[in-house]
Amino acid sequence: QRQQQRRQQQQRQQQQQQQELQQQWEGRKGNSKSFRYWG
Repeated sequence: QRQQQRRQQQQRQQQQQQQELQQQWEGRKGNSKSFRYWG
């Protein structure tokens, strides 16, 4: 049971990081200068 809980916590952290990255990307999309930097 302990191992399962740890796994769930890690997955939750990864999802949060992905959401934050997506938000940053959405913010940069409006700016063509930073769009060049980020791909």
